[in-house]
Amino acid sequence: MAAVMMGFSISLDGFIASAECEDAGLHDWLFAGDRPIEVAGTEFKTDSAQSAAVFRETVAAIGAVIVGRTAYGDGDGEAFFDLPTFVLTRRQPPAKHHRKVTYVREGIVRALELAAAAAGDKQVNVFGGASTAQQYLAAGLIDEMRLTVVPILLGDGLRLFGPDTPRRAAEIVDSVASPTVTHLHLRFA
Repeated sequence: MAAVMMGFSISLDGFIASAECEDAGLHDWLFAGDRPIEVAGTEFKTDSAQSAAVFRETVAAIGAVIVGRTAYGDGDGEAFFDLPTFVLTRRQPPAKHHRKVTYVREGIVRALELAAAAAGDKQVNVFGGASTAQQYLAAGLIDEMRLTVVPILLGDGLRLFGPDTPRRAAEIVDSVASPTVTHLHLRFA
């Protein structure tokens, strides 16, 4: 089965969004910098050459994406990075959607089976949101994490690691510092 990777920008106190479910500056390194890059047909504005390289490497490793319905939104029908995208949902999927988007109502394991088959020899990326991430972490289904640590304290918000996150050791594969963040690549044993 394809390796399962999860990537998030995270505050020093463990939040991936503010209490109002807003970005709170966690993604400024990717969207508000002065270094324009194009990845998978979309332009981003990274904070540095280091962040651009990490982001390019991360996206190049992805073969399929899993995302929760709330994080995906009602959807404009787009697939993430034009890759097979599997949207976890309990609701009836829309009648019309992008050919690369599949709505999965049978849970996280079924979504992973479908995404792994679509990813081939590349990674499956669990994109989020918090509930989806916590379910995959609690089930022990994450092989690697890419955390972009943003040096801010939010005080409250959506936590990445919930009370059901099991204790697991990880090795540091790589650590890349940019002027505004630190990118950690971790692999679970």
